[in-house]
Amino acid sequence: MKNFYIITRFGLGQKSRDFYEHELSFAKSLLFPSIINQSDKDFTFLLLCDKKIPKEIINQVKVFFEESNVNFVLHLHDPFEKYSLQPDISEIISRPLNIGDRITSVRVDIDDAISENYVEIVKAKINAEAKNFRRIHLTTSLGVYYYHEYDKFLLVRKPNYSVVAISDIYDKGFKNVYDYPHSSIYKSILGEPLSLNLELDSEGVKWLRAIRQNSITRANRGVLRIEVSNIYFRRFITFILRLFKRSNLYPLRYLSFQSIQKIFNISNRIEILEVELPTVPKVLFNRKNLFRKSRWQSKEFFLDYCRDRKVVSKISYSDSDVNDFYGF
Repeated sequence: MKNFYIITRFGLGQKSRDFYEHELSFAKSLLFPSIINQSDKDFTFLLLCDKKIPKEIINQVKVFFEESNVNFVLHLHDPFEKYSLQPDISEIISRPLNIGDRITSVRVDIDDAISENYVEIVKAKINAEAKNFRRIHLTTSLGVYYYHEYDKFLLVRKPNYSVVAISDIYDKGFKNVYDYPHSSIYKSILGEPLSLNLELDSEGVKWLRAIRQNSITRANRGVLRIEVSNIYFRRFITFILRLFKRSNLYPLRYLSFQSIQKIFNISNRIEILEVELPTVPKVLFNRKNLFRKSRWQSKEFFLDYCRDRKVVSKISYSDSDVNDFYGF
């Protein structure tokens, strides 16, 4: 199947070398090995990076993939070009396509991993349904939480979470996997004509997600040791949260590293570089408690502010704006 894309955002809105080294340490241990070791390598791995990414980081990534037989594509994005933190993915992947082509896009975070047969399974499911449906959404609730601070792998069931895929026909109505918030794709697809939701749980564990404090999309939420040291306590906490509809997580059991390595074909040793990442400055984002949000949300707010100021006051962004934007 041609036109199959695995798409990952890596440091959009960032230029700090410490930040990239930190994120890259996750990718080298988890995501990149799981991409390179796919049983079906007929896909494109599209890495979306900020144009201010250090050249040394780009070189490290290229070296990782240069002998992998994976079609690796790097796209550099300027957030201030269209005042958007998110590149136009449909525009990026549509350049060699024709109207009527089927395109499959998979969303994977830089600190996640996919099972070594993920591409193979997804293709088989799409081929079985492609004649009957236009848009096919594929997800699996069965996955693994990796708590790197405590070296724990927790098997969980969490519907409509983490790695998701969409297969669609390229035309005016084309959608890629980043056109929806990953947590609401399922409900959106339900209301669309000739669309299908496919659950892949019968195929086994398909994703691993690193649970860590102060990531790019999470606010400053830590993980207490008791949450990962006692499975019964964790089940009790998540049960209470589900009663108040604050969670749909179902902790199952802890897994060994050997079983994880077999599923995801990840590195023999997981080596995570620890750095102190800058926090979102409260002075810049003191409206609507935005300083409590994640970096991603705060940077989007900042770009919206710059765009609105240009539209209303005809004041374009300045070097000071750029420095503030990349300062956290």
